[in-house]
Amino acid sequence: MKNLLSLFMAIVLLALPVRGADLAEFKSADELWRHIQQMMDELSTATRIKFVGQLEELRTATLEFEHRYADDPHRWDAKLVRLQVEFAQARIANRNPDTAALVAFTKEISAASDASTGAKADASFFAVDARLAPAMSASFTNAGARAAVD
Repeated sequence: MKNLLSLFMAIVLLALPVRGADLAEFKSADELWRHIQQMMDELSTATRIKFVGQLEELRTATLEFEHRYADDPHRWDAKLVRLQVEFAQARIANRNPDTAALVAFTKEISAASDASTGAKADASFFAVDARLAPAMSASFTNAGARAAVD
């Protein structure tokens, strides 16, 4: 049954880029960035499959933004969104995210002269959150760790 579910999810994920918005229709960095923001606003956790699909569409859009508009200041925001999406995808797939790479990347955002103050703040928060996530999840599943926190 688990293999059947995995096969179904793989088929759905392969089909998603085809049914998503045609990213070529966005002719400027501002248009594509507004689309990415709209996608973030419309994320729904109503069903796991829908949420996983939306995450992959969002990841695809951020990669497209990074590729097409490599010099636009919003590239830092797009990279951060992609990083957050990939982190969430790893957690959903029950994989450990690459926290070291995440922290290194958030330091890059913080050091970037053209990154917005908001992107820098979000990157710092996300780095702390990513470092704490394993300890927090362990504290809920490990009675000893949970007792130590309490």
